[in-house]
Amino acid sequence: MQVAVLQRKDFLHGSIQGLVLTMVVGVLAQNIIHIPLLSVPGPMVIAILVGMAWRAFMGIPKYANTGISFASKRLLRYGIVLMGVRLNLDAIIATGPQIILLDASVIIMAVVIICYLGRILAVEEKLALLTAVGTGICGAAAVAAVAPTIKANQDETVVSVASVAVLGTIGSILYILLKPFLGLSLNEYGIFAGSTLHEVAHVVAASQPAGESAANMAILTKLGRVALLIPVTLGISLWFNMRDARKEQSAGSQGLSIPWFIFGFLGLS
Repeated sequence: MQVAVLQRKDFLHGSIQGLVLTMVVGVLAQNIIHIPLLSVPGPMVIAILVGMAWRAFMGIPKYANTGISFASKRLLRYGIVLMGVRLNLDAIIATGPQIILLDASVIIMAVVIICYLGRILAVEEKLALLTAVGTGICGAAAVAAVAPTIKANQDETVVSVASVAVLGTIGSILYILLKPFLGLSLNEYGIFAGSTLHEVAHVVAASQPAGESAANMAILTKLGRVALLIPVTLGISLWFNMRDARKEQSAGSQGLSIPWFIFGFLGLS
């Protein structure tokens, strides 16, 4: 009896430790991105690196994984809901259908090409899909939104976030260097950066040196891709659930796993 009580206390203390540790890592990441050059990868990537360093040098208490798991699954979804506050649907609609059609084309091409390359290179299906949506939509946030809907494991999620962050950072640096040779107007360059770079931080980093006009157009174009996170996540969720139900021949006994947090994201936007 006493052993059970002690284990319950350890479990509770560990859960609190995990939540506090997650908060500390998040605050550290949010402050580190204010350092020049480190703002480009974005806070989520910095948080992953800080967490990896913490685990390697400080270690993680046994029961803290419970709190960390709660934060990485439940709290992260609330974070995606709050991300909707940044999305101005009126501004996106005001630009006309051209931007949305361009953004949709980019996302479809990214998903099709990256998943096809993943199959050729024998990459895990879920890892390839997460990398594709991260590349096509909005980086780490898209990976975090889609990962639970396809039941991706932690390793697949972290690797895809890291891959998207590295490629996007390299891309934003290349865009700045190549801009004088592209022959694009400021607005065209903004659309180009906003429709192809991964994270919002990458788009801002690549477009700001070109001036306010290019940066505004780039961010608006990028937000069009963020808005498409809603239908893409719903579509992928429905497809995976229906496919798994067919495989298990139990579609009548299992309900579809609808990502509720996406509707929260839409409501706040």
